[in-house]
Amino acid sequence: LQCGFKIVKNLCKGLKKAFAISCKSFLPYVYLKLKDNKAMIVDETLATLKTMTLSITLEDMQEEIKSGLKDKSPQMRLNTLKLLKELSAKKDPKTTKILKGML
Repeated sequence: LQCGFKIVKNLCKGLKKAFAISCKSFLPYVYLKLKDNKAMIVDETLATLKTMTLSITLEDMQEEIKSGLKDKSPQMRLNTLKLLKELSAKKDPKTTKILKGML
């Protein structure tokens, strides 16, 4: 699992926008791992999702984020908020506008 996350992160870092279509297809599967109880897997998932923003926009992740905030699992909601916190640390005006629109 961690090896797969590392591969996705490296592809995002290397190919950037050229990896966008494939990155969008991986997104739901990676995002589901935020429900996991193991801290190591959650940390790797958060790092992968943050790196995926090199290839896809926050708007592409919007549906997963909204569903993560509404999920019945408290672990998923907590980790989704952690992801939003990390993404909002960029101080990018476009990112801030999108995050405000989501919440």
